[in-house]
Amino acid sequence: MVKKLISWIVLIPIGVVVVVFAIFNRAPVSFDLWPFAYRIDVPLFIAVFAGVLIGFILGVGVMMLALGRARRARRAQMYRAEDAEREARYLKNELDKAQNSARQNAAGGVPATAMAKTGEVVAPPPAAY
Repeated sequence: MVKKLISWIVLIPIGVVVVVFAIFNRAPVSFDLWPFAYRIDVPLFIAVFAGVLIGFILGVGVMMLALGRARRARRAQMYRAEDAEREARYLKNELDKAQNSARQNAAGGVPATAMAKTGEVVAPPPAAY
């Protein structure tokens, strides 16, 4: 609510200044489009607003190009972090499976050498607490 109020407090005076500028600068200005044989007469405020708009668009374009590398690097880091999290979950699941298997084998009395011959993961029995 406060943010909206502050934006209105800022935007209303700016809007008033723009309207007053447009009213007092209606004198025609001639633009000669040099390589072509065209001459355009437009009010001064339109020429000023067009210049501001073109400058804004060019500034946004330059910033997008400059920040492209940073966005690409951030995206690559995000993918690496997701891969690391996925691998950590997988390894945790594998560790849990190995520990459960070792507990079952320790409780069932299956020797570790028999487990090694079958290709299962050999893990030491859990420590007594």
